[in-house]
Amino acid sequence: TNIDTTATGNNYIFTCDIKDSRFVSHLLKLPVVINSPSSIKGACNDRIGALAVETKLNGIELKKSKIKSIEINGRSNNDALTLETRIVKPTKPSSDGTPNKDLEIELNCNLADDILKNTLSWNNNKTKRQTKGKLRMEAMLSRDADEELFVKALMQNDSIVHNDSVWYLSGGGISGNRKKINIDGIYLYNDSQHLRLDGIAGKEKED
Repeated sequence: TNIDTTATGNNYIFTCDIKDSRFVSHLLKLPVVINSPSSIKGACNDRIGALAVETKLNGIELKKSKIKSIEINGRSNNDALTLETRIVKPTKPSSDGTPNKDLEIELNCNLADDILKNTLSWNNNKTKRQTKGKLRMEAMLSRDADEELFVKALMQNDSIVHNDSVWYLSGGGISGNRKKINIDGIYLYNDSQHLRLDGIAGKEKED
């Protein structure tokens, strides 16, 4: 669990093993059912303010959707937070019956010194309709003059593949608070098409 439990303080370790949650989900009317052995593990040390969680859920049914597995690994202390998430979802066969590989989605977040770094990637590797890509963003968190949370984010140059077409993302930025969001120069293009996003989204008529 990546926590120093030798440091003096209140150390806690917990483990939850799940074999089949159908009965509990039915009893509590939960929308989620876990059909395969899964586990949730964690540890913390309150003296050094450290926490770690490792979650592996398998054979998940969420209403009518099926998810093969979800893995969540999180670590935090007084100075930083790291969260790694991976989702694997089965896909339907192609129209001709050819099996497709699973859809894989990964989200990694790191927060340190009021800077949040995010990476979202996905890949479905379908035989005829392939979709994959990666989006990276770095955001600075602060307070404005009204003590509202203010976020200033910069998008990184990345690419997205959809079918046989490759789309390129050329940087750009997003900034604002809960009242108003500014979008500056987000540019998405391929060989023959392009889309540029600029403007202000807010509650005022002129936005």
